[in-house]
Amino acid sequence: MPQGHAITDMADDYAALIEDHFGGAVDVVVGESFGGMIGQYLAARHPDRFRHLVLVVAGCELSEWSEEIDRRFLAALRAGDIAAARAISLEYFVPKATEFMRRLPGAAMWRLLGLDGVPVGDLIVETEAGLAFDSRAVLPEITVPVLLIAGDRDQFFPRAVIDEKAALIPSAR
Repeated sequence: MPQGHAITDMADDYAALIEDHFGGAVDVVVGESFGGMIGQYLAARHPDRFRHLVLVVAGCELSEWSEEIDRRFLAALRAGDIAAARAISLEYFVPKATEFMRRLPGAAMWRLLGLDGVPVGDLIVETEAGLAFDSRAVLPEITVPVLLIAGDRDQFFPRAVIDEKAALIPSAR
């Protein structure tokens, strides 16, 4: 992805993909986590591309906890310290583990998550886009029916953020 590629740009990319490869529209789009962040802008900017949207564990902004981890993750990526970036990213899954404990399975976990081989530049662009994310302004523009799925103990998108998002999307359930 080019430097500065924002979540709005990613939403436009998916709209073009639907246009080019799926005849212009699909029945449902499912966005999980970062994909759900993109899905919010896809729905606001391109409601003609699909009939229903499912957002799974995606709020209208990141939690302070997640932002703090993302900032350290971004710093490690920019410094070229992939081992540290892998260890930091495992804090999402094992928050109380020591850095040493996270470094051991970091490479294996990245392979399982499909992150191994992703260009570092893409990870930087995605992390920067996530840190700048706040979809509150566009949520009232979403007209397609939206199903929100979230948990009560999600540290990325706390329940209060999900409830706020649900209140701002006219068609949310």
